[in-house]
Amino acid sequence: MTQRQTPQQKKVLDYVNHSKNSYGENDKSSRKAIRSRKAQVNRQFRREQTQLLQQYDDADELSAALQAQPRLNWKKAADAPLIAHIAKRAKPVLKPMSEAQHQALLKLRKQARPQSS
Repeated sequence: MTQRQTPQQKKVLDYVNHSKNSYGENDKSSRKAIRSRKAQVNRQFRREQTQLLQQYDDADELSAALQAQPRLNWKKAADAPLIAHIAKRAKPVLKPMSEAQHQALLKLRKQARPQSS
């Protein structure tokens, strides 16, 4: 049988389950910025390919140069858990972190560790 949780415990679990946009912008503008950044990477790749097409006359050299050209992949960084964001910004002089918040943060850090094989 599960034990009832206090409102403080529920709030800590809520902090663990929610995430904070860590892209550096608010959620609305990051939607546009992510799209534009991905488009910029693709445009750069196409521009480099076009320049290679103009440089080579021989088909074999051209195909080798196109194969050797690296494609930059860009992905948005994952959002940070809200409890980690709060812990980073917490001012211990003003308000100490509760024991439940501390335990949730420890649990979160334990999950984030890479698994050794």
